[in-house]
Amino acid sequence: MSVIPGDRPPAADGLATRICSPHRLLVRAAPQGPGPGPSGLEYLGRGQNAAQLHVNSALAAARLGDADGARRAITAADEARAHEHRDELLEIGGEFTFSQATQRAVAGFALTVIPQTTADAVPELKRATELYARGPEEGEDYSQLCRMRAHADLAIAGLRSGQLDAAPDALAPVMALPPANRTALLSQRMTVVRTELAAPVYQGSAQAANLDEQLEAWLGDTITGDLAALGSASS
Repeated sequence: MSVIPGDRPPAADGLATRICSPHRLLVRAAPQGPGPGPSGLEYLGRGQNAAQLHVNSALAAARLGDADGARRAITAADEARAHEHRDELLEIGGEFTFSQATQRAVAGFALTVIPQTTADAVPELKRATELYARGPEEGEDYSQLCRMRAHADLAIAGLRSGQLDAAPDALAPVMALPPANRTALLSQRMTVVRTELAAPVYQGSAQAANLDEQLEAWLGDTITGDLAALGSASS
């Protein structure tokens, strides 16, 4: 699997951190179809990293508008994980593992890409946030970035499904981050949340307006915003 330099944040959830920052590896693979998934699966058909290849394919299929293909790949990922596979890389752990939480998060994100599968994304992303909250199992590493992105994506999927009431709870961990941890990726996802709150269905809603104000304040107090202001002041 090719890696795009700079895509992986310092805290690692194994290879999955490339997906969380911000799924660019998979998005760039999409125009060529499922990309790295099928060829990799010729050599690795079972275990957690085979599951990763399948969810890679799910996201690529979703980017092509193939809802059925995305669902099939997500199911195949679950089946691959159910058959344990151990090798030297998994024994090393860390960089070479793919957690159940991140599998659910990526599957959920893939389902948000296609409008007709957005409702299916909500339980996937909710499960991801629950698993992240529980903490990593033996041999797993969690990325704070992946966890926070799952919460933001859950809010986005929920809003697209008309679930405004659930958005504040979904966003609570992200909203509580100190400015130094409010990365450009998370700022981008929170901006998408604001876009969803501006949808016609939420016009006139006091709850939506209040949440949007909170998001505006959050976005105005981020590490990326502070760095931009510092650059302007020094120029």
